[in-house]
Amino acid sequence: MRWIWLAAPAALSLLACEGEVPARYRSVVVPDARLADPAARERGGALFKKYCALCHGERGDGRGERNSGLSSPPRDLTDAGWQARTSSLRLFVAVREGVPGTAMPSWAALGEEDCWDLVAFVRSLAR
Repeated sequence: MRWIWLAAPAALSLLACEGEVPARYRSVVVPDARLADPAARERGGALFKKYCALCHGERGDGRGERNSGLSSPPRDLTDAGWQARTSSLRLFVAVREGVPGTAMPSWAALGEEDCWDLVAFVRSLAR
């Protein structure tokens, strides 16, 4: 019976994390094979340099040229703790929709495959 009390908070926190994903994305299937594909990471790296590095930095550490003066600092995408707490689907949604209340814009103009390639690259940044 004690394990239920220990497992319940963990289960609730997982539900809360997925609760951050808008309903229209909850049925999206994460393409795990694509995320593990070195070619996808390479394509994502090129997109990252083009669209993300100015704020997040070349290394993804949040120390880009535009990191100051924003309403909130760019996320350090190399932070292993943040990476562990953030689902790949949540990353995909952040790229597509932006992050409300922050300076992170929507990149909805990018195709779905490009967004998943960006997610693959960001996943490769974990320390």
